[in-house]
Amino acid sequence: MLEPNESFQNAILAGTLKMTELYDVELPTGFTFHYTTHSESILWGDPGVIYYAQPIERQQITNNINLEMDTVQISIQNITGELYELVNKNILDAAKITIKRISWVDSYAPDLETILFVGTADVEFDRKNLVLSCKSVLNSLNIQVPKQLYQEPCNHALFDINCGLTRANYKYEGTLTVNSADRLTITDNNLQVNLNGENPSDVTLFKLGEIVLTSGDNEGQRRMIRTASPSNIIAFTPFTNDILSDVTFEAYPGCDKRVAETCSDIFINQENFLGFIHVPKIQDTL
Repeated sequence: MLEPNESFQNAILAGTLKMTELYDVELPTGFTFHYTTHSESILWGDPGVIYYAQPIERQQITNNINLEMDTVQISIQNITGELYELVNKNILDAAKITIKRISWVDSYAPDLETILFVGTADVEFDRKNLVLSCKSVLNSLNIQVPKQLYQEPCNHALFDINCGLTRANYKYEGTLTVNSADRLTITDNNLQVNLNGENPSDVTLFKLGEIVLTSGDNEGQRRMIRTASPSNIIAFTPFTNDILSDVTFEAYPGCDKRVAETCSDIFINQENFLGFIHVPKIQDTL
């Protein structure tokens, strides 16, 4: 049986016990929002950060002893400001959620902090109420095994640590020439591909790449590129808001994971190719 620590017991005896919950909402970019269910903001941690008072409702955390993962649903009410804008831009998906319960004194004491839950969130938004359906970090173990598949295309993702290419060396920075009519099409009359300092004229190399808007109402949003033509990039899915001329963006080429036509001839990176090109192809039988 677990026994409360001495500081906790002394606080109960003295009638000075103060308890509340803290919520860390960490975005994929690394930025973290800090909230508390207390009626006032709290300075907590080492180094200390401010946890802002926010109306939060939390359902019971499901704890399982079998192979099912723990889950919890959190409702953050009346969100405004930067968090409201990020939700509308779909940047909050896959955020990391940490729930802590603390009994605090005037100074930070790590033995007065208990971590209740760590997981990732699926986002639902209704007016100004943000609902986070959270799954335990154990969900990350649901990865296909074996990790490397015996297939002809490369197993690596372009610019990942195994591919070895540096993403920044392939970035093209552009500016919209005209307003986007459909929130899908990005028009830039100076469009060109950057391949490690080289600028080939074949902009179709952007296909399956990524575009990131770096200004305007959609700043920070990213989409996969469906197709590209001499002056246009077309995304797979539309951006949230209208895209106006003079909005800036970054575009990166894509990779179809073929060893000869792409990895060797375009990226000059055949030594890092991890596909099994001699795997027999499926043959039709009569």
